[in-house]
Amino acid sequence: MRKPVRKCLAEAYGKLITRQLTIAHMYHPPTWERLLEEAGLELVEAHHFLPRDTTALFDRLLIVGNALQPASRLLRGTPFHNRYVDYLMTLLTPYIDSDAHTGGALLLVARKPC
Repeated sequence: MRKPVRKCLAEAYGKLITRQLTIAHMYHPPTWERLLEEAGLELVEAHHFLPRDTTALFDRLLIVGNALQPASRLLRGTPFHNRYVDYLMTLLTPYIDSDAHTGGALLLVARKPC
């Protein structure tokens, strides 16, 4: 039985993102805690950031950005490009600054026990 097209596209996109962002591991905090303990470290904090809406927006911008990459190389450093980047930052900052219980990124703080 063949996979649905949507599932195939989702899997292909997941592989693309993993490769482009050089993601090595995507574990949940309990798995990280176990792995850190095995390495002799103690998990102090696990903090999710980039909420789902932000991650979805980032994904859409990544697709558009890749499609426009040849043009953006030509425009880089021009006043038009600088205004565009400023506009995107104004648009994205509220998403980046918001807190989430889950999200597209995870910050881990660990220490070596005394």
